[in-house]
Amino acid sequence: MKVEDLSAEQLHKMWADSRHGEMLFMEDPDSKKEYTDWYVSRKWKGAHPFEIVYSGNIHGITLYPPDEKKSWYRLSVTDPFYNNDFLKMVMAIIENNVPFETSGLEGITEYCRGESYTAVNTISMRDETFSYKDTEEEKEECFSHIEWNEIEMLEEMRNK
Repeated sequence: MKVEDLSAEQLHKMWADSRHGEMLFMEDPDSKKEYTDWYVSRKWKGAHPFEIVYSGNIHGITLYPPDEKKSWYRLSVTDPFYNNDFLKMVMAIIENNVPFETSGLEGITEYCRGESYTAVNTISMRDETFSYKDTEEEKEECFSHIEWNEIEMLEEMRNK
């Protein structure tokens, strides 16, 4: 069977991990009452039912639904690897006139256009970073795009 022939539910069961917080156990997925009861129950707390693109140990792309505090969707991306996919989702939401909010859109678009900086070979959980390995493939593909900081040397070493 081809992927194109599968339903959204079949695709989800095939690719998603099991951290849906019991959302997929609803008897009638079209029931607003059943969904609201599930959502309000917070059975999903600690799970990832709104993570629509999974990314290792950090969230990839998440789409939170409207709730009692906000009457619009909230779309976010935390892994820069998925920025292009995120922008496609933003466009689809806009084209369908769905109210939503997101943050950091300007930085994400700059990143996708290659107009922003990313740390290279840093050890930081806060900075977006790229791990450059000095392979022939990466050298050919990436090296000309990297602006290296000048190596700081102690004055004594410079004079030797």
